Order: sequence, then structure tokens, then C-alpha cells
Amino acid sequence: YQYSLVVRDIEREFVPLFEAEGLGLTPWGPLGGGFLSGKYRPGDRPTEGRIAITPDYAEEAWQRRATERNWAILDVVGEIAEARGKSYPQVALAWLRAQPAVVAPIIGVRTPAQLEDNLGAVGWELTGEELTRLNEVSTIEEGYPYRMIRKYGAR
Repeated sequence: YQYSLVVRDIEREFVPLFEAEGLGLTPWGPLGGGFLSGKYRPGDRPTEGRIAITPDYAEEAWQRRATERNWAILDVVGEIAEARGKSYPQVALAWLRAQPAVVAPIIGVRTPAQLEDNLGAVGWELTGEELTRLNEVSTIEEGYPYRMIRKYGAR
């Protein structure tokens, strides 16, 4: 399953299921298709990398990622990275490693330098305060049918 600070939908059902059944999760897309790499900025449309693979895909992929919520997430990731002397990917991967049921994220690097940087997410942990900040900024909407069940299910 895809799982990252920008894609947390699986927390609605799958993460609780994996926890309850004692299963391990090996999520893909831990950097949100490269969005959490720190190389993108609001207003700067990517011209290379995963988000800009093909003209048709690029626009749709960029629109999905370039949201106010995701820019806010990226800001907090950057603040923590700077304070800890880590890279954006290291912070994003450390957050994912701290999530229940996650055994190991599937990283998708293109270069040895990216691999080396991603491996820098191991050997340290985010503080409770840092995890709280990241969890709060990246909270997902309750969504349907969960909102309806909560509202009408207690009757």
C-alpha cells in the first residue's frame, strides 16, 4: 500500500487491521512520489523527476500533490530537517518508520546518492513533539463512510 505523510488513507482501515492481526506493512511511495524530497516549491512546476514523467501524467500528478495541505506538511518536514541536521527524505522516512505496523518502507531511488541519503533515516528517531507536529499537519479528513457512521451509527 502507498503510505506517506501526504498519503495516509490506509490509516482508516488497513493500519488498524494490520495491528490487530499482528501483520507487518511494507508501504511503497514513502516520499509521496518524490514530493517529500524537498526539491519542490509552491509555484515551481517540476520539469524532471517522477512528477514530470510525461506531459499528460505530469499535470495530474502535480495537481494532486501541490495542495495547501501538502505544502504545509513540507514546511514542517523542512523545519524539523533543518533543526535536526537531516534531509527532507530522512525526516519523512523516520516518520513512516515510527508508524504502527510499518516494518520497512519500500524506497524508490534512482541514484546511489539518493540511496545513501534515504539510509540516513535509520539510526535515529523523531521526538514525540516532532511526531505530533507531523501527525497534526498531515491529518486526513474523516471522509465517507466514516463520517456518516460516526454521525448516525450511535442511534
